[in-house]
Amino acid sequence: MSSVAKNSIIVTIFNIAGTALVFVSNIIIAYKFGAGKAMDVYFAATTAPFFVMTILSMTLSFTFIPIFTAYEKNEKQDRWEIVSSFINSSLVLTTVICAAGMIFSRKIMSIITPGFSQLKIEEAAYLMALLCPAIVACAINELLASVYYAHNRFVTPSLNKILNPLLTILFVLSLGSSLNTKTLALATLSAFLLQTVFLIAGFLRRKDFSYSLRLNFKHPEVINIFKLMAPLTAAMLITKAMPLTDRFFLSRLQEGSISYVSYAYRMTLRIIDSTATGLLVALFPVMSAHAASLDYERLYYYAAKGLKMTVFIVTPFVAIFFIYGHPAIRFLFERGAFTPYDTDSTFKAFSLYLLSLPAVMAGGIFYKGFYSIQKNAVVALISASMMLFYIALCMSLLNVIDYLAIPLSHAISFNASMIISGLVLRRYLNIKGSYGIAREVFKNASSAAIAVLCIRPIMGIVKDSPLFYFLTVAFGFGIYFVLGKIIFHIEASAILWDQMVSYRDTFFSRRCRG
Repeated sequence: MSSVAKNSIIVTIFNIAGTALVFVSNIIIAYKFGAGKAMDVYFAATTAPFFVMTILSMTLSFTFIPIFTAYEKNEKQDRWEIVSSFINSSLVLTTVICAAGMIFSRKIMSIITPGFSQLKIEEAAYLMALLCPAIVACAINELLASVYYAHNRFVTPSLNKILNPLLTILFVLSLGSSLNTKTLALATLSAFLLQTVFLIAGFLRRKDFSYSLRLNFKHPEVINIFKLMAPLTAAMLITKAMPLTDRFFLSRLQEGSISYVSYAYRMTLRIIDSTATGLLVALFPVMSAHAASLDYERLYYYAAKGLKMTVFIVTPFVAIFFIYGHPAIRFLFERGAFTPYDTDSTFKAFSLYLLSLPAVMAGGIFYKGFYSIQKNAVVALISASMMLFYIALCMSLLNVIDYLAIPLSHAISFNASMIISGLVLRRYLNIKGSYGIAREVFKNASSAAIAVLCIRPIMGIVKDSPLFYFLTVAFGFGIYFVLGKIIFHIEASAILWDQMVSYRDTFFSRRCRG
């Protein structure tokens, strides 16, 4: 578990740095554009390109990493012919998708946002066409990053976490007054292209990476990869269509609804990126390696360890920000074009999204278990069922709680998906015993509840001071960690503590030698 912890810390460091930059960029964006028409149009315009890129990211990495890991483990002789052919064929396919998106952008936006006026559809279609080339760059980035991950190299692929927000900040500050929301689209496109340059440069420098321009569609292994991708892609077309259905429903509501939900969802994603994504990225190659050896006991052992770790990390975020998150939204966004009403509306959506955090992370680990044993069709079935459930929830709740139907349906459906996928994975792996997961979750919840109660008197005093508010939040996290380590003896807290002590000892030993 130490190598997984080390790699997860590397990725997490980049995620934290990226999250800090994202918060700065979001502050600037909120100040400049607020939560009205301009941002509604921009968020709508990003929906289709980001939908395609999400599918590419997940299907390519989740399919390719286990297969490439198996090639490396078994020293398959023609692995680089297969890898090169698959990369090149993916490049051809995404170029076609990019061209189609640019040509039919107006028609696509008319379907996604039926509630928009013709002027807003035209503006959104222009921004969408501007973003489409990022689809090609995304495919290249994911495939090359998968090769890096399979070789336990995590630094270069993690650069994308800081490139996008950094370029957004630079573009908005230098060009925002003249380009409006086109600035944000240009920043996103530039970040993807720059990441591609970094990955290719590092890829070509390494002697153990042997890419060529070969394009062999008929190779049995290339065909096998696409066959494995097919059910997963089908599932993603349904499950990752949540933003498409969200825009479809929200475009018919009052102006600002898309922005409130999008700001809240972005805040939720930042928490995921800065906390548990690093562990998920580092865990997947290890699980894939055990799957390649048919060692399902060890596969589930690491899945259980990862589950305990992620739930331990995200639980205090849910507890503290669900109750005390409103000042955070106000401090971060409420200035310039972002009004107090926007703050209230965004926080309501954010608090509901928080309820899905543990389920999103736990479900991600379970799904990686299925991908490791190449049971992608199971993921497709579960995901499709949950998406239909999600749509039904949205339709039933929209007339009752307006735009809040989206985040509440998100929380309910993801928690249901987590339970079902966990039970099905255990059955496929033929695992007996609970591995103490339920007990650890109860300890996490108890520790978080006590931490919230401890900071409550302080919050009543410092809620109007940004500095003291965030110091109090940090104090709450500290209480949670100490309780987990000393009182509740939570396994994940002990692992994190040992890792921090190890890094401290390494740091001081190097200082002493220097």
